[in-house]
Amino acid sequence: VASGFVPILATVLMLAQLISGVKKGMRKSSAATRRYQQLAVRSLLLQGALPSLVYIIPSYGNSSLQMAALYMPELGDTFDRIG
Repeated sequence: VASGFVPILATVLMLAQLISGVKKGMRKSSAATRRYQQLAVRSLLLQGALPSLVYIIPSYGNSSLQMAALYMPELGDTFDRIG
């Protein structure tokens, strides 16, 4: 789980910084510009959130296999083959 946590945390911090910067810049913009900026932010959020799933799912699966190998020693070679 820890191996997937660092990239996810970096992605979340990057997205938070992006949203903060856009909100600060939107104060003096027109309604049309704000609308386009909101669409851009949504797009960037999806671009940041979806790849983070690439880290979450495999790291959870790998952690589960490692925990199973620790608590069920009879897995032995099966864990090595699956992992």
